[in-house]
Amino acid sequence: MNAKTTYWGSLLVLIITPCLLMAWKWQPETISSLLPETIYQVRYHFLLGPSEKPFVKTYVPISNAHQEIGAEIWQASTANLVVKESNKGKRIVLRLDPTRDSTIIQYQFEYKGKALKYNLAENLPIEENSSKIAPVYLDSTEWIQRGHPEIRGLLDKLTYEEGNLKSTVEAIYRYTHNLPTLKTSQLTDALMAHRQQAASCNGKSRLFVALCRTAGIPARTVGGIILENTEKRTSHLWAEIYAQGQWIPFDPLNGHNAFLPAHYLQLYWGDHFLVTRTPGIDFDYRYEIKKRMRIKDQVKEKSSLWSVFEGLDIPPSGLKPLLLLPFCALLVGLLKNVIGLKTFGVFLPAIMAVTLVNTGFLFGLLSFVSVVLIVSLLHYPLEKWGILYAPKLVIMLTIVVAVMLCLAFLGVKTQQSQLASVIMFPIIIMTILAERFAKKIMEDSWEESVKMMLRTLLVCFFSYQIIKTDFLVGLILYFPEIYAFVIAVLLLLGKWIGLRLSEYRRFRWIAD
Repeated sequence: MNAKTTYWGSLLVLIITPCLLMAWKWQPETISSLLPETIYQVRYHFLLGPSEKPFVKTYVPISNAHQEIGAEIWQASTANLVVKESNKGKRIVLRLDPTRDSTIIQYQFEYKGKALKYNLAENLPIEENSSKIAPVYLDSTEWIQRGHPEIRGLLDKLTYEEGNLKSTVEAIYRYTHNLPTLKTSQLTDALMAHRQQAASCNGKSRLFVALCRTAGIPARTVGGIILENTEKRTSHLWAEIYAQGQWIPFDPLNGHNAFLPAHYLQLYWGDHFLVTRTPGIDFDYRYEIKKRMRIKDQVKEKSSLWSVFEGLDIPPSGLKPLLLLPFCALLVGLLKNVIGLKTFGVFLPAIMAVTLVNTGFLFGLLSFVSVVLIVSLLHYPLEKWGILYAPKLVIMLTIVVAVMLCLAFLGVKTQQSQLASVIMFPIIIMTILAERFAKKIMEDSWEESVKMMLRTLLVCFFSYQIIKTDFLVGLILYFPEIYAFVIAVLLLLGKWIGLRLSEYRRFRWIAD
């Protein structure tokens, strides 16, 4: 049997076998079940010092149209636990054992959110809307100074159609959103936010509510947590107006107009504190948040591959780079061999894309380019001094580590968690890339080196889009035989002897 026969025979097996297996497992609801669900595992940590009557009061989430709460677990040495539910939210009151030196309280749950988008009617009068809700949402409070002369004067300066709810709300939203953001842990009321002409989330939201109430629009604040894959000590405050028989959300800080993102955890409604406790005692707290993908039951039941990873206790989010890397490498091969995009390294763009998923694309890319450029500039004197390859590479690696630590430190100081996460970049790969980039500059030119770097980043961007796709994870777990298709395409690609697409342009003069 000659090589040509075995090649085409293997190719047919790699195509036909997975087709038969996929057809055998296919069911009408297969497509809808392949997309994994994004969930968050949230844990409250409270540490309460000794006291004669120690207590903690905190709001915990409830399920509604926006969020689904499950797997709730309390861990605390408590003398008494009381649950109080009202239109403000669900509040837990924990009265603790006074004989203990300190008490650790933990509460955890799983959260699945749904983004909600609303549309305000064009010609809804304010008066008609205001008569359908309790007057408490039009009142002045300690923190929301409805009707104060300065608040009323500010409202009069805004441009809107008087009496029109949508026009009025949009004018108030634009003004509060455009106020400079003030990063502070200090509580800010509506009047202070106006006087300072800058505010954090609580100041902007209270000013938004105060202006709405002054205009006769029922409004309230909403407290919760923006869920991210991190630990934090900060909660978040946004606003809602009552219109068209429902509460409609606005976040002047983060620019959400009549929209509630899926990762906004709602905890309480009204101007309250998320946590209150015994005054004057030692107290510490934090919120531990882990973003996870949850594979649907239909996929779990049919996937032997999933059972392997479940046995190894690997979360689905940790599977994405492993499962999708062959697809990224296939893309790189297609772009390189068929299109003709030359890059630094074959797998480097795909590995970069895996890292950028954790750091965020924009921050990660800017940090990556910054490190490579800085280290590349330092390559020139090392080359001129005649430093041998191995010591030179170690020196550059050390510089890469130093630059990344500086960027991470800057990210921590500026509270930019994405910038701080550049510490996760693969250091060895970055060092080799910087060395290759610097060599390319010395051997060719800055122009050629920059072009190749831009091509590398372009391929990295395409690979990043693949890594971000949750649907492919479910597809591979349900149909792991799809990897046979990848190998088949690569075998065909390995026989490609035609011109690359970029070469048609390069050699068009021959055709002419």
